[in-house]
Amino acid sequence: MKSVLAILFALILTFASALNLQEALGAATTRTDVINAQLALNDANTALVRTQSDPLALKLDQVQAAQRARLSSAQLTQAQYEAIADIAASYTQVLELGAQRDLAAMARDLAAQSLEIAKIRFSKGSATALDVQEAENSLEDASSNLTSAEQGLTLARTDLAGKIGQSAETLEEIPDSLLGNLPALETVMASIDNSPTLIQVGNGAELAALAVDLLDPSYASQSQIDNAVLQRDQAAESAKEAKRGVELQARSLYNQASTAAQSYQIQLDALNNALERESLEKQRLDAGLIAEIQFKQTQLATMQARIGAMQAKHSYLKALLNLQAGTMTPLEGLNAF
Repeated sequence: MKSVLAILFALILTFASALNLQEALGAATTRTDVINAQLALNDANTALVRTQSDPLALKLDQVQAAQRARLSSAQLTQAQYEAIADIAASYTQVLELGAQRDLAAMARDLAAQSLEIAKIRFSKGSATALDVQEAENSLEDASSNLTSAEQGLTLARTDLAGKIGQSAETLEEIPDSLLGNLPALETVMASIDNSPTLIQVGNGAELAALAVDLLDPSYASQSQIDNAVLQRDQAAESAKEAKRGVELQARSLYNQASTAAQSYQIQLDALNNALERESLEKQRLDAGLIAEIQFKQTQLATMQARIGAMQAKHSYLKALLNLQAGTMTPLEGLNAF
């Protein structure tokens, strides 16, 4: 009776500790950089309201207050996007290393069985002592690989727990429905105007242009006016150059996401082929045409194909999140705010 209760309790704990990606992403709002950005935005908004209600506030004061509020808002959104990308990277690493650990365990078990077969063949005179030694070496390597995989998984879990503020023994797989489609390039290029980098240089260009508007020959020398015009033109050129740089970065991130999407489809096709191969080998096993160990080798190959598809999916997810953080293009379903 006690053993049954213990099993049920363990199952309850396992279920309770299960975590999905969206739940993990909820921790993005608790990250230090996000909290600091939120505080900065709150302060900027307070200052803006104060300036707008001040009858003695100058035009320059009003423009600067509005600029600060907009920049702070963009910086908060970017901090949130970057936190989401960072958490997702740790989450997917745990999933991948967990799968690698399972693969290593499967390979170790297969190596142990191969050693037993080598010993049997040696006793029957159909294998040499060298064959047995090679099988022993393979088992030793497989055991070492399993130990390394378990250590890597433990470190990855610790890293994720530190980022989300909780431990989880079990993580849910990432459903395809969460990935969504790659947004149109036109949408991405239109979103970059909301990036803190371009807002900041745009603010500088706006202030430089305002400085020229605020000058008048009645109280400013021609040299002052000429210098203000020069600074305005330089600021405008700097803003154009900055936008060209951000556009290049955006196209690069978009191409990376597009390539990742294609790679994922290729790996899915490879997985489907592996599953078909395993199904055929199972039929041959049931018909007595192949040995059990041969079928286990096929299962190992299928597991490798599963990991390949998982890694490709995760690469696509991370590419999408990097695109979001780098271009300020919001992605539905992948935000926790």
